[in-house]
This record gives sequence, C-alpha cells and structure tokens, in this order.
Amino acid sequence: MKKFLIGVAAVICLFAVSCSSSGEKPFSGITADDIESFSVSCMPPGKTVSTDDEENIEELSEILNKVVVYDEDPTEYAGQSVVFTIEKTDGTTLKVNSYSPQIIIDGVKYLAKSSSCKLLSDFGNELSEVLPSVNKSFEDIKSLLSGFPSDYDGVLKSSCCAVSNGTIINGQDLFDDFADSVDAGLADDIVIASFTAEGDPIYTYVYFDGSVFSCTVDSTRDRYGSDSDGYKTYEYKYMLTSGTEAVSYIFLSNDPSAVYSTDQSPDDGGPLLLFELNAEAENV
Repeated sequence: MKKFLIGVAAVICLFAVSCSSSGEKPFSGITADDIESFSVSCMPPGKTVSTDDEENIEELSEILNKVVVYDEDPTEYAGQSVVFTIEKTDGTTLKVNSYSPQIIIDGVKYLAKSSSCKLLSDFGNELSEVLPSVNKSFEDIKSLLSGFPSDYDGVLKSSCCAVSNGTIINGQDLFDDFADSVDAGLADDIVIASFTAEGDPIYTYVYFDGSVFSCTVDSTRDRYGSDSDGYKTYEYKYMLTSGTEAVSYIFLSNDPSAVYSTDQSPDDGGPLLLFELNAEAENV
C-alpha cells in the first residue's frame, strides 16, 4: 500500500510539473465581441495610438487567445514596453503589457512564452507605425516625461531627440520622422531634450494633431530653475526654421513669417525653440 501511495504522489507531482511547464492561457475565452476598443503605447519611442477598428480588434483577440504565461516573476527587466489598454464591452478595462520575457496583466508580472511576447509586441509596433498618435492628458504627459533620465549619459540611451552644444546627439531619426508627419499633416508626437548650462536636461513634449502643436516643457530636473511646479504648456500653429549658415534655429511660432529671436519668450507669446544647431558643432 505504501509503495502504491508513493507512486500516486509521484504521478501527481509529475502532472503538476507538466502543467506548470506548459503554462496557462489567461485569455483563451476572449473574443472580438468582448472588446469595445483599445489603445497601445510603445515605449520607446513613447507613442500611443488608439483604435476601435473591427479588424484590429479581431486580430488582437486572436493574439490574446494564443498568449501563454507561466509563474509570477518579480524580476525587473530592460527593454521595450508595449502596453495594450483594452476597453471591454462590459465596461471593464484590461491592461496587458508585453515586456519580454514577461507579460504583465493588470500589474501582475508573469514569465511568458517568447512567441507570445513577440506577437503582442509586433502587433503593437505595427499599429504605432500606421495609426496617428492620440492626444495625451496632462497627467499622462507628466507620467511619460517622468520616465526619462536626469543624467547626460542616460539621455543618450533614451528614446528622445536630444541636442547639446549645437548638435543633435541622439534621436535624429525620431525628429526626421516627426518632421515628415508634420509635412504630411499627420498626427504625431516627440520628446526633445536640451540641457542647461549646468548639464540638467529640460524635456519638451510636442504633440501635433495635424494642424496645431501642443507643447509641455518639463524643467523639474533643473536644479537652479525658478518654476514653481516645473511644467509649462504652450500652443503653436507653425514649425519653422531660420538663421544663418553658421547657426540655424528650429522653433514653433504662431507667426508664419517669424524669424527666431532670443528677445522673445514663450511666456509672452513668443516662439518656442526646439533646436539651436551650429554648423561647426561637434558631438561631445
């Protein structure tokens, strides 16, 4: 009898291990009819898009059906975060974050099958390429900007466009893509970093909705700044370039014929400088 019980226990343990290794499908029952709409945020590059298109919803539901997760995993990893915020037809919200090798479901981290992470990440990045950015709330923008680093080396590794000593030191491709969207009248957004004389980064979030630029300047990392809360917001109609062969300025203005001048302040309705570029500048 004892040998029989030991044998049964061994079979049970083996079955449990087998189930654990095969994982679970937490969304196996979800269908397109359960989803009203969803948004997806990719960080980097810090872009959020939203859709209620039936084909997109159908594809997301099919991908979710294939997701396999294993045990909870509190480990902190580095990499791209692709967050799906799903508004369900029953009025509830589901948040699924592909953060390989994890999938985070409503804040709970699980190790996941690599193909599951890839399916979600690839789909999210694909949508972020073809859909326009959505206008974030002020709190969302503050949350986004708070995730950027305070040190120079960290800025070089982050998903923003940064300028220092008259040259773009990071994210030239991000700005080129943003400028192309502006020229085409397509909604898009970008985070731009500049530095104070002491080397503290000032971040500017710019959202273009197809006709108007909405800007949030974050100076919370400026150790010698005088702003009470560290944030200022502005709106402009045009992105312009002016200057000389030696120095050029890329700036936002409400005057289509404006020439950039340091004599004017954004707080007084003047232009907002995005970049000051020196033709002879060198990367530092």
